[in-house]
Amino acid sequence: MNKNHLNISDRQLFNYLNNTADENEIRQVEKWIQESNEHRSYFRKFKKAFEAADSYPLYNSIDVEKKWEELKSSGKKQPAKATVFLRMQPLVKIAASILLILASAYLVYFYSSSAKIIYDYTEAGPVIHLPDSSTIYLQPGAMLTAKKRFNREVHLEGEAFFDISNDPQQPFTVHSNQSQIQVLGTSFNLKSGMEVDVKLYEGKIRFLNQSETIILQPGDEITYNTKTKLTESKQFSDTVTKLQFNGTPFKKVCELLEKKYLYKIQVPQEIAGEEVTGQFKADATISEILHILGSPLEFNYTINNRYITIKTETIKNKSPDENN
Repeated sequence: MNKNHLNISDRQLFNYLNNTADENEIRQVEKWIQESNEHRSYFRKFKKAFEAADSYPLYNSIDVEKKWEELKSSGKKQPAKATVFLRMQPLVKIAASILLILASAYLVYFYSSSAKIIYDYTEAGPVIHLPDSSTIYLQPGAMLTAKKRFNREVHLEGEAFFDISNDPQQPFTVHSNQSQIQVLGTSFNLKSGMEVDVKLYEGKIRFLNQSETIILQPGDEITYNTKTKLTESKQFSDTVTKLQFNGTPFKKVCELLEKKYLYKIQVPQEIAGEEVTGQFKADATISEILHILGSPLEFNYTINNRYITIKTETIKNKSPDENN
């Protein structure tokens, strides 16, 4: 349909999801989505339909009835040719069948190669494993879009941590709001919204917007304002020489550990405000620190390259020696 009942065109929504919308369309769609629950509900349904195929139907541009009338009129004006046409009907039918098969094969290829998969954040499955062995950790509210015929190119709305496998022959590209990131193999965090924020933990990436290209090294952070078109660059890996805490919220402790060790740490909300008091040696590893904190705060953790996931599961069936 060309116009939905909520006063925004489906073509605008299609362009928005297909990364072909201009700045004005992007602003209109994003504003429209935030206006009401009804708008958000319609947008969600539209996205689900978009997963199956991301091309507007080709038949919309063909007036079948008009073409058929033209063919009949042409036959009446030239009866001799019409007779020849009737004699050739079996051959025409065979040719038409062949063309139909070829057209069907093309459409199947076209739709399968352009159709997309949409990944939404869920508490049960926030981690995405892509066909090239790359791993993406979605944050609450995030949505990632990739082609079913995966080509190391994705689109992100919201925030996610990327752990990208190395492939010199085919760089990995992430599209966000009015910008994109090109990488070979690296770990970085991207937050996409009115401001696009990128933190690089490992490797090297290229950040591109409408007017500039910036190369990031580990520890670099940039913030691009899509409204003012201004980019701010800074170092987020501040030199932390002493790890001493006195009633410091656990979330703040993890932020300091991120800066010192260049890891991204996922902190559960239920223990984010727990206070930490103590001091750690400057040469202590991040694993040693988390192991010590895990006992009183009752959490376990896993490390996957540069991403640490903390889970507040009660540590069971362990002897006292195992927790020391």
